[in-house]
Amino acid sequence: MGNHLTQEAVVWSALSIIALLGGIGLLLAYFGRYSSFLGWRVDENRRVRFRAPSEISLTPAQRATAWYFAVVAALFLVQTLLGGATAHYHAESGGFFGYDLARVLPYNLARTWHLQLALFWVVASFLAAGIFLAPIIAGFEPRGQRPLTLALFAALVVVVVGSLAGEAASYKGMLEGAARPFLGAQGWEYLDLGRLWQLLLIVGLVFWCLILFRGLRKTLQGEHYANLPYLFFYSALSIPLFYAVGLLAQPRTNFAIADFWRFLAGAPLG
Repeated sequence: MGNHLTQEAVVWSALSIIALLGGIGLLLAYFGRYSSFLGWRVDENRRVRFRAPSEISLTPAQRATAWYFAVVAALFLVQTLLGGATAHYHAESGGFFGYDLARVLPYNLARTWHLQLALFWVVASFLAAGIFLAPIIAGFEPRGQRPLTLALFAALVVVVVGSLAGEAASYKGMLEGAARPFLGAQGWEYLDLGRLWQLLLIVGLVFWCLILFRGLRKTLQGEHYANLPYLFFYSALSIPLFYAVGLLAQPRTNFAIADFWRFLAGAPLG
């Protein structure tokens, strides 16, 4: 149709981004230096000191996050392999170097698992990083954080395994009717998992926020609402909040509306 990006559009798009980011930076720097409105401590004069790993002792909850990072590595590996298989299907339809892979792993299932595993290892990374950083920010860890961390890890495993199994059963015709979108696959990109697993994932993310609040509560009481501990907690709250809007996408919702909400839900994780 002759549509093409003009030189002027590129130049002004770049200038607008520079002006936006630069203006925000200058404004925040001004408030941080000359005003206490944001609660930043102008009189602080701390020096950065690097400590050897042998000098640092991990809390029980921080040690428990090792399970999360192990799962992150495993999910990332499997997701990469599924991405290779999905790409290979474009060169050899249904096959994998002569082997009938589609009989075991059809293209639509491989593509769904590839996308869902990406979201899952990102979620696991968020959970582990938040729990690991909370004692560093607060300077201490309350009792009972390790059992809560392990309970959240078990719930994560249930959601990952259950949703992947449900999607496989859905695409192989083992689930029909209302059970398919509830236990199997909803069919929306970023929200392929069944509605049950989506709800459980949201509950798990809320439970994660409670774990973080439990560890940061005393620190937040003595901080301004715009300081780093609060910003850290705000960012954690935004994850389940944004992902929960995916519940507005129903199987029979108008495509334009459902596609908007499912993308908004998947964007914070993907």
